[in-house]
Amino acid sequence: MSEKNEKQQEMQQKLIILQLLQRRLEEMKQQEALIQNKMAELAVTQEGLEGIGKAAKKNDILVPIGSGMFTYATVTDTEQVIVDVGSGVMVEKDLKAADRFIEERKREIEGLEKELEKESGDLAEKITQLAEEIQASQQGQE
Repeated sequence: MSEKNEKQQEMQQKLIILQLLQRRLEEMKQQEALIQNKMAELAVTQEGLEGIGKAAKKNDILVPIGSGMFTYATVTDTEQVIVDVGSGVMVEKDLKAADRFIEERKREIEGLEKELEKESGDLAEKITQLAEEIQASQQGQE
């Protein structure tokens, strides 16, 4: 195989790798958006817990049932909530314990977000470096 063919093959491999890295970076950006949505959801949940703590028993509240629909419900217990702790396991917790649970989840998610940001930054650097190598190779062939 001639040197020219080898260089062309190497260039094609670099282009494929570049495309794969760019796709991975896009996936990571989507994951970051999901993480931000989850953080916003947890913040809303914390606000809801505060509202329950301030509500009087026997008050009617609106309860979301999905797809932008709500129903009225009567609050009978302002001290306890049911928490999904994972894998469909539900546990009754007092409001302070539920708030601590949310704070713990937020810390875990923030940790994941930091890891993802670092990985994204590293990947962006690799993409830049590879793009520069490809551009230099193309200029060298001209």
